[in-house]
Amino acid sequence: MDRDVSGKGEMTAILYQHDHFIPIETGHFWLSETPDVPASKSWDTSLTRMASWARFHNPETNSWFYFYNTHLDHRGEEARAQGMAVIADHIAALPEAMPVILTGDFNAYAQKSRPYEIALQKGLSDAWTTAAKQEGGTQTFSSYQAPEPDKDARIDWILYRGPITVSHCETILYNENGRYPSDHFPIRAVLHIK
Repeated sequence: MDRDVSGKGEMTAILYQHDHFIPIETGHFWLSETPDVPASKSWDTSLTRMASWARFHNPETNSWFYFYNTHLDHRGEEARAQGMAVIADHIAALPEAMPVILTGDFNAYAQKSRPYEIALQKGLSDAWTTAAKQEGGTQTFSSYQAPEPDKDARIDWILYRGPITVSHCETILYNENGRYPSDHFPIRAVLHIK
């Protein structure tokens, strides 16, 4: 489902390996004061924003987990903070021992923003800071340009909660002859559910 419920808008899709994970249930909610109202907006948001979620089962390990994906507002500072609070409250309503992974374009710097502070206060951990190994640097927004050395501009995060360890987190700096496929560098993490 797209954020505007028009069939043409941006989605917060969750891609997964069909041969490893079975989606048991899925859903969406909007980052507003009325999250159950499709296409709802609140605060100083410039565009409708939403989160998608799925509960997965991995039959190989008999593990279960929730996965969330989102895209916070690019202009509204209050909308970003409140949007993160809506997501964190949704996650907090799940059983405490249930592993949860949250990914997205948060449009706010990790370790320097209200959404990041809210996420940590609500019990989420940052895969980048807890990973045993990190590669690729801390710049995830690129404007289709090469990364700047030592620039700390990590606005795309992988957060998690529960019995999870992170062995590796990487900012992927792939390009072909200096041409970058996106205005963001993707990030990849290897998470282990205990």
